[in-house]
Amino acid sequence: MSRARDSQRSRVYRAEEEAFGFCVAPLLSFSECVVQVHFAFELYFPGSRVPLVADGRGRRRAGGSPSRISLPRWSRRRWIVLHEIAHAAIPPSAAWHGPEFAGCYLRLVRRFLGAEAAGRLRASYVAHRVKTRVR
Repeated sequence: MSRARDSQRSRVYRAEEEAFGFCVAPLLSFSECVVQVHFAFELYFPGSRVPLVADGRGRRRAGGSPSRISLPRWSRRRWIVLHEIAHAAIPPSAAWHGPEFAGCYLRLVRRFLGAEAAGRLRASYVAHRVKTRVR
C-alpha cells in the first residue's frame, strides 16, 4: 500500500518554523531522545511496535518512519523528536505530512510541551491552512 500524496508538507514546515523555529530549545542527549520515543509510544500508542532510535550519523536531516527514527545531533530538540514520533505513529496509508500526521503531532506537542506550545502550533496551522485529523 502506498502513501497518499504529501500535499501539505511545505505548509507544515512553515507552520512549525513559525511556532518553534526561533525558540532556543536545549539539545537533548541521545538517551533522553530514546526515553522520549519509548514513553510517547507507551502512553499514546500502546501495543504499537516502538521504532529503533538511531543517532543519525551520516545524515543531514532527521527522519521518522514506523521502523526507525534517526536524529542527527542538531535535531535533538523536543519538538523535532515529537515531529519524528508523529511520522512513526501515523498509518502506512497516510500522507507523511497529511491531516493524520498534523493531528498526531499537535496532540504530542500538547502533552509533552504544554498548552501554550500547542496553542502556538494550532494558530500557526490555521494561518498556514494545515488540515488536521485526530484518530
